[in-house]
Amino acid sequence: EPVPQRGVLLAAGPVDPNLGVICEETGELVRRIELGPKIMGIRYSPELDAAFVASGQGVFRVDGALLSCDTTAETGR
Repeated sequence: EPVPQRGVLLAAGPVDPNLGVICEETGELVRRIELGPKIMGIRYSPELDAAFVASGQGVFRVDGALLSCDTTAETGR
């Protein structure tokens, strides 16, 4: 899921329990956010500046501050 406002791409797969945040400018993985197994869907809401991730353990909201190329942002769910 691209997040143009933040310059990142969100990536995940059904086996990996992590949401990857990839910087569009450098192509580097800048953050991994562990959300549990079987990630099935990602949707970014510009109105709420948050990503919603559906996994085998429920739906998680990831704050927009974590969705940036800035590696100094705090991590968490």
